Amino acid sequence: AAAAAAATVGSNSSIMAADLMKLYYFPYKGAAELARYIFAVAEVQYEDVRIARDTWSQEKRKMPFTSIPVLEVNGRKYSETLAICRFLATRFNLHGSTPDDNFFVDMITEFIVSDVIKLLTTVHSEKDPIRK
Repeated sequence: AAAAAAATVGSNSSIMAADLMKLYYFPYKGAAELARYIFAVAEVQYEDVRIARDTWSQEKRKMPFTSIPVLEVNGRKYSETLAICRFLATRFNLHGSTPDDNFFVDMITEFIVSDVIKLLTTVHSEKDPIRK
């Protein structure tokens, strides 16, 4: 049994109702937050599995590339934040309908993941309360 907290969130059971989706990440915002937003906007249920830091060393070997976030769809695990976000956006018809729209969605996604998440991580890990 995984030592993790999990919650089922979302409400739209008609979209991909047959798919069981789980999103694995630590018990805080970060690299998985954009995927959580995509689930929320699409109103799709998924299991939000929060892995405690003290159990991560045991869970790590179960994850592709030994990192998280990880999206599990019907028992198959996928990793990498941007790949997960693109997959979900496409799966839930939230990606663009033209190449220009797709480019814009990708541009915003990469900005959020690469710049905003790095900033939040830096602030979160800062020890000096004045700099934080």
